Amino acid sequence: MRFEMRDPGVAQEPGPYYASLREQCPVAHIDDYGGFYLLSTYENVCAAAKNTTVFSSTGGVTIPKQPMPPLVCIEQDEPEHSRYRRPLQQWLSPRRMAKLEDSVRGIVDGLIDTFVHRGEADLARELCEPVPPLVMALLMGLPDSDWHIFRDQMSRIVGHSAAEDPEAATVATNEFVDYLAAQLEDRAASPRDDLMTDIATLEIEGVPLTFAEQISMAFLLLGAGHETTVGGIGGLLYYLARDPSIAEQLKANPSLIPGAAEEAVRLMAPLPGLARNTLAEATVDDVTIPAGSKVLLLWGSANRDPAEFENPEEFMLGRDSNRHVGFGQGIHRCVGAPLARLELKVVLEQVLARMPNLRLAGEGAAIARFGTSRSYQKLLARWDTMS
Repeated sequence: MRFEMRDPGVAQEPGPYYASLREQCPVAHIDDYGGFYLLSTYENVCAAAKNTTVFSSTGGVTIPKQPMPPLVCIEQDEPEHSRYRRPLQQWLSPRRMAKLEDSVRGIVDGLIDTFVHRGEADLARELCEPVPPLVMALLMGLPDSDWHIFRDQMSRIVGHSAAEDPEAATVATNEFVDYLAAQLEDRAASPRDDLMTDIATLEIEGVPLTFAEQISMAFLLLGAGHETTVGGIGGLLYYLARDPSIAEQLKANPSLIPGAAEEAVRLMAPLPGLARNTLAEATVDDVTIPAGSKVLLLWGSANRDPAEFENPEEFMLGRDSNRHVGFGQGIHRCVGAPLARLELKVVLEQVLARMPNLRLAGEGAAIARFGTSRSYQKLLARWDTMS
């Protein structure tokens, strides 16, 4: 079986593909990228994510494998995982992220200021793409003007890896590492009140991080910290523009805004899946997965499983239960989820306030793309300008 997420039509709307997997081959063997197994039902995905003694995160969690440095936390099992996760949880806690809200709103409003008067824009390029890297630049103490640099580097790493061009992906990775190394060396010489300095001076159990560990942690925060949120914001704005009644309901009842963001993450699944590596033979739905196998946990399909979600293909405000796995599951659940939720909330609030009657700009206005993450390459929208 081949991995159809690479097809443009499936990337655009993966729901039918996910459904066919769950119904016909919930434990599939995929021939692409050297061969791997794929789990697609909510029950199996969650069970594997929680069973870290068999489904290990060591050895890489992306399919295809990206030429990144080994990443602390996300590519570690216990007990190493918790040791490196603790400082990340402190830096990205909901309480700390709440203190950033005014600054994030300023970033979002500043971007909207540049195009709102036109009544139309490519929101993928003018809003979805810049917000997350600008927020990470703020958090990590990087120049605002650098967001283009690391956004481009991360996009090339993901894109070239998906296209099975490891040489080009490695070039982009080396550029990203060189950028981070220069920033970390600068903080070691001249500490500041920013997250990059925290990384450069971090000690775990009294032992300073090695420079390689500093690079790894910075890579994780700056790369993963913005890549998937670009897709999350794109999905949120796509569903908002596709169905104007959603905006009407949210304006009438703003308490639904956080739930709308969660629903967008569920349906969009900006990171459609992450891989695990079997340390022992596993049996899932009577299928034997040998030890040493690569297994993709398909979050995107789990999020649309009718066994867990009522009317799973619909964007529903006020779901009674939305236990989606758009931020992952188990001990590796996304540590940056509080920041992503803040960005989604603020973008939604400002778009509702400043871009009335938001709608897609006709046929072909939205084009999704898939690398190892899913985002929008184009999102043309129109709205009523205010006099």
